[in-house]
Amino acid sequence: WEMDVLNENLTWTDETYIIFGIPIGTPLNLQRFLDCVHPDDRDSVIKSWKAALQGEVYDIEHRIIRDNTIQWVREKADISFDKDKKPIQAIGTVQDITERKNIEEALKESEEKYRLIVEHANDGIEITQDDKIIYSNARFAEMLGYTQEEIMNISFSQIFSDEAKIYLNVRQKNRQQGKHVLNHYETTFITKNNEEINVEINYQIIEFKGKPATFAIIRDITES
Repeated sequence: WEMDVLNENLTWTDETYIIFGIPIGTPLNLQRFLDCVHPDDRDSVIKSWKAALQGEVYDIEHRIIRDNTIQWVREKADISFDKDKKPIQAIGTVQDITERKNIEEALKESEEKYRLIVEHANDGIEITQDDKIIYSNARFAEMLGYTQEEIMNISFSQIFSDEAKIYLNVRQKNRQQGKHVLNHYETTFITKNNEEINVEINYQIIEFKGKPATFAIIRDITES
């Protein structure tokens, strides 16, 4: 698209008309464009446009109303200025990004769903990398008498009892040597108050941020 900034007249390609759901050839100006923008996004679009007329980059994403449905677009523009640094012409592109936005939203909803499940699980859930606890849900921290912030500052092996550390080291050596090691076992932890609890651990080796890590689900079986 092109725009005569002084007169606020717009010229669109046929594809731009199609993206906005306006009959091809309809006379256009800045206000006609703004009428297509979602009401909740208009102020931010106007603000971005005014900033672009002052020399800032115009590269924005916003919603539009097309055929009574909400769609997403990305707009970019280059603005020409005269010798007095007054804007005179804009040449830009618009891209329909609705599908990408829908995928992003679905991923966010999925992440939120699994986060809620993990955070409210009855079992402790934690991720260890290089013997450092890099994630703990509330239950795992509670099980050991720590806050979630506190438990992130201790090593995983630190919470094992002295006897349990011996078997932990054996398991780690066997795994490093390629020997078969069961991914579930019972052991004993030491709480913040120096009390011993019995736990059942089920774990998997995963990749986390490009490095191997251990994802574990831990159940307190002391009472049973």
